[in-house]
Amino acid sequence: MNTSEAIEYYIVPFLGYRVHADTISVTWMLIAAALIGGYLFSRKISPVPGRLQSAAELLVEYYHELAFNMAGKRGRRYVPYVMSIFLFVLSCNWLGLFPSFLKYGHVQISMPPTRDLSTTLALALISFVAFQYFGFREKGWRYILHYFYPIPLLVRSLPKFLLFLIPPLFVLFVFLNIVEELARVLSLSVRLMGNILGEHIVASSLLGFVIIVMELSIVFTPIPDVLPIFILFLGMLTGAIQAFIFSVLTLSYIAHAVEMEEEH
Repeated sequence: MNTSEAIEYYIVPFLGYRVHADTISVTWMLIAAALIGGYLFSRKISPVPGRLQSAAELLVEYYHELAFNMAGKRGRRYVPYVMSIFLFVLSCNWLGLFPSFLKYGHVQISMPPTRDLSTTLALALISFVAFQYFGFREKGWRYILHYFYPIPLLVRSLPKFLLFLIPPLFVLFVFLNIVEELARVLSLSVRLMGNILGEHIVASSLLGFVIIVMELSIVFTPIPDVLPIFILFLGMLTGAIQAFIFSVLTLSYIAHAVEMEEEH
């Protein structure tokens, strides 16, 4: 398996457009599996938790503590959304650990939806709309004032003979604050896509190396046995870290949007 195969998409025409059929189909299957799994898991919640429920409760408790440290008591109400993002991204990332037989009858590792910018950009836009909405819900129209920061501080602190600088500074800081907000979308989407795509390319290259070693029938070498385990561990670690980073960044943006900033 070469690098071009590792990043290939199944593109099909749809209503005059070319779409990534594999990304769309796998994403919807994951959504359906998450809804069904969440429903079945909720019906088995017990006062005496088993191993799976205990692990889930530890994860929820950790995110509650994280949200409290970032945004105070009000931050805990956003834990369900942030954890949903974490679990969905984790599922997408770990999908690349499973083999598939979709190409010419040969085995290849599956394509995680998060290696596609369409998926990561959609997730980033959803998070962007979410923390804008949460900010408006907490602060009302006062939320817009953060786009003007730090103009109110400058008005109070600048000497009178420098107040003529306020209008151009107002335009400058509004522009910079808008760019900062939009940069969050770019940061969330490109970071996740780049890391997962890079990990997928590395894993595909290593898997191809294993196949070459096996075809050469090299005896007395542990590479075909050890390297797949390393690939699996690398994929699990990278997928978990990137899902955690995406969720924590989303939570930090929400905390920034809902926090009460007296200096504004």
